Amino acid sequence: RVFVLILSYNGIHLLDECISSYLSNDYANYELVVIDNGSSDGSKDYIERKWSNVFVLRTNVNLGYSGGMNFGLDFAFHERNADFALVTNNDVLVDKGLIKALVNTASNYDNVGFVTGKVYFYDKKNVFQTCGKYYDSTFWRGKNIGKYEVDNGQYDEEIELQWCDDIYWLINKNLYFQTGGYDTEFRFESEDFDWQVRAKNAGYKIYYSPLDRKSTRLNSSHGKL
Repeated sequence: RVFVLILSYNGIHLLDECISSYLSNDYANYELVVIDNGSSDGSKDYIERKWSNVFVLRTNVNLGYSGGMNFGLDFAFHERNADFALVTNNDVLVDKGLIKALVNTASNYDNVGFVTGKVYFYDKKNVFQTCGKYYDSTFWRGKNIGKYEVDNGQYDEEIELQWCDDIYWLINKNLYFQTGGYDTEFRFESEDFDWQVRAKNAGYKIYYSPLDRKSTRLNSSHGKL
């Protein structure tokens, strides 16, 4: 059972594409939740009028990226007993096979903490933004794998990653209960890196699912809100 958590702050102009792409997924056992992170643009009312099959969680104030996501993670794992949560953002468009592919990869290995995959630029449909991150001996987390490369099938293998970005990632419930969610001391930046460090110290691993060559596309204006 997967809960897809879309964080949004005053992002009503992005929701049609994002929500529609997730609702087109071919995975049977998932629910879609939008976390309205203290928006003032009428996002909650707009979603509830347009999509009866999308649940809206609303915070009274903007809790930042980490706090807003934790609000949704608590709902998914504590209140709804999800097996996985898919953390994502309101400017992400996904292929219909995304959820199924991530869950399949998570089921193939022991001690899976996070699973992610390909990210393309929104306006360059065949050009990567990231396929994970390299290891760096000084900074630990290095540069994006594949950034600005045209997709010619060079990243089509399922592998363990050293690090990744949380543009979207599938989170195992065991990881959440053992390590907690994001550390809200990191309000807008490095929150994903911090959680990965804690996860790896607890014995969990990060995996990359290649999906297909057009599996997920990211709006180049992506930002954490």
